[in-house]
Amino acid sequence: SIDVTEIGEADGDQAAVLTVTRNSEPLQDLQVSLSGSDDSSAAVPASVVIPAGEMSVTVDIAAVDDDLVETAQNVTFTATALNHVSDTASVTVTSDDVARISVVPAVSAVSEDGGAGATTLTISRNTTPIGSLVVTLSFTGSDVTAPTRIVIPVGQMSVVVPVDVADNGLVDGDRTAEFTATASIHAQGTADLLIQDDDVPTLSLTPDITSVAETAGSGAVVVTVSRNTDPALPLEVTLESADLSELEVAAAVTIPAGETSVTVELTVVDDNVVDGTQVVTISAATAGFVAGTTDIDVTDNEGGLRGQKWHDRNGNGVREPEEPGLNGWMILLLDEDNNVVASDITHDMDLNDDQQIDPITESGWYSLTSTAGEYRVREVPQPGWRQTTGIGTDPAFLAWSLDQSLQLDSDGELYPDWGGQDEVWIRGGNDWYYITPEGQLFRWDGGDRAALAGELIAQLSPDIHADPAKLFNAPSPQFPTVGLQAAGFAAGPNFGNAPSGAVRGRKWLDINADGQRTTNEPWLNGWAINLTDRNGNVIDSVVTHDIDLNGDGVIDPERESGWYEFLNVLPGSYEVTEIQQPQWSSTRRGTELADQAADLDRTYDFQPVVNEFRNFLGLDERWIWSAQGQWFFITPGGLLHRFEPARPGQISGVPIAQLDALYWDDPSLLTEAADRGPFFQSVSGQQVSDLNFGSVFAVSGTGTGNVTVQVLGNDVIITGDVQSNSVSVYA
Repeated sequence: SIDVTEIGEADGDQAAVLTVTRNSEPLQDLQVSLSGSDDSSAAVPASVVIPAGEMSVTVDIAAVDDDLVETAQNVTFTATALNHVSDTASVTVTSDDVARISVVPAVSAVSEDGGAGATTLTISRNTTPIGSLVVTLSFTGSDVTAPTRIVIPVGQMSVVVPVDVADNGLVDGDRTAEFTATASIHAQGTADLLIQDDDVPTLSLTPDITSVAETAGSGAVVVTVSRNTDPALPLEVTLESADLSELEVAAAVTIPAGETSVTVELTVVDDNVVDGTQVVTISAATAGFVAGTTDIDVTDNEGGLRGQKWHDRNGNGVREPEEPGLNGWMILLLDEDNNVVASDITHDMDLNDDQQIDPITESGWYSLTSTAGEYRVREVPQPGWRQTTGIGTDPAFLAWSLDQSLQLDSDGELYPDWGGQDEVWIRGGNDWYYITPEGQLFRWDGGDRAALAGELIAQLSPDIHADPAKLFNAPSPQFPTVGLQAAGFAAGPNFGNAPSGAVRGRKWLDINADGQRTTNEPWLNGWAINLTDRNGNVIDSVVTHDIDLNGDGVIDPERESGWYEFLNVLPGSYEVTEIQQPQWSSTRRGTELADQAADLDRTYDFQPVVNEFRNFLGLDERWIWSAQGQWFFITPGGLLHRFEPARPGQISGVPIAQLDALYWDDPSLLTEAADRGPFFQSVSGQQVSDLNFGSVFAVSGTGTGNVTVQVLGNDVIITGDVQSNSVSVYA
């Protein structure tokens, strides 16, 4: 039985008394089990014991305050025991709740650096969930954010919503955020959340732009310097740029009292260096504050070209693995108007930073810088060298290159068809060249005009034959265009150069041992000729051989045998010597006049001419040319004159030497005067020729038995007495 019929849900743990009675003999304790029909409204202990000797026992009924708005609940309690019939008793539990919303944070405090989802709120209702409920949530301060409209669905008593916490970056202590939830016909619910400050005094920098061109100048970037502390007092801040060659900033700035920030302008510096985009750090510092920094990209407006100058030792225009770089050459960067905008002298670059220079890969480098655009790159020629690469493939480049390397010129006459091939003639250094109607350029071999021949130098176009000035006055070409971008160094053209100097000559059999070659004396192959520098080092050694000068596939023994040549000779002083073969001896000139002719040739460097201008002065004279740029003539009596033009009607010459009529009859005895050698020659890029060597084999010898053997070329003359003698001849 229950002592009352109704209790309130707020009456507590002793809201009523339940009496449990038995009707059996109380001989022993009786265990009774108790249960209620609605433990959420009223509750009793799960069991109770009626002691021996007692007929009943009492227990308290506890009212359960469930905070729910609901009608009165009838709760029935049941008592059961072994071998006893169960019994029940009921009590009515009335509700004292009103409809309201509750807000419960998952934690009581969070750090302001918690960010998104730092904590959650449980939004609950205490009314029967027979329908959905719209709840409006509000909160104070700017430190937190949460959904402002929340729906508790049908059948649910609550929902959980996230709370985001924002770090305000200010040193302002802990703050409390208050949440308020409201709903129709419900009392509002509130809750507080403690926001814990994690900030320390800090400076910060905020640029208005993060990338700027290096040409932008002063004030191109504006940086805001901020503090996160109470602005009651002014604050002096020290500023610094990590790279003053890119960005300049004032040494200090003051944030005024009452202000949390101040702005400062930066100056962008154009360093005129190809360095690409540079990231520059600007920093702000003051005592007691964490320093602030910001990075600004300074974009480069310059670009660069980098290439290498190399020694093309074989002159083939192809870089070989053993060909080194060349230092000391000036390389120019030209704009579209051929104005020089940059230059550099080729130099060493330690590309791998090993403190050593590899002459192949790390010498001969140039670097040229300028603003982005289209340019041309060219080298400044040096005497004694010719450019083999880096000048393009257009015919104008070839003509210019030939003109530079061969030192082509004209004496005002083209001597058309002198050799019967409709050719025209020009000079070049110490040589004569002729151009065929097909545009082939030959170096004349100095032979008979009736059998004109020479070395093929280049295949040009026919218009060069029509106008040879396009060759010997070839204009400086427009070098290939290269694009320069404002993005570091790009690959520029590489320049190959070979020495333009050459030394040539021939070896002949001097049958009469007079030191002068005549047409019946053949040229000799198979003789070693050395080129030696002033220190005695053998620079090169070649063996006399055939050269098919005219490219016809047939060797003319008179013009194309017995040759030696040293090509790509560096400027300097050299000695040219022959290597004597056993039982041969070099021949000296046989007469005093021959010695004098050789001395004159060595002094004036006489050259054969296409047109001898015979009898130009009415003296039946013949003319020869000096590589020094002077004309000479020789009269029938052998008197050699240096031509000295005065004024019309008074042309004359100054006598230089008295030779004999042989030199008038055959001027080649003077223009090709032989010297025994060795030849001492200074080379500065010119083509040196006609350094010819004569030798005779066993000129004469006397054997046992009064036998004399004389070898004259292919002829052997044997003389002796009447005694019986024998001679063995070995080939």
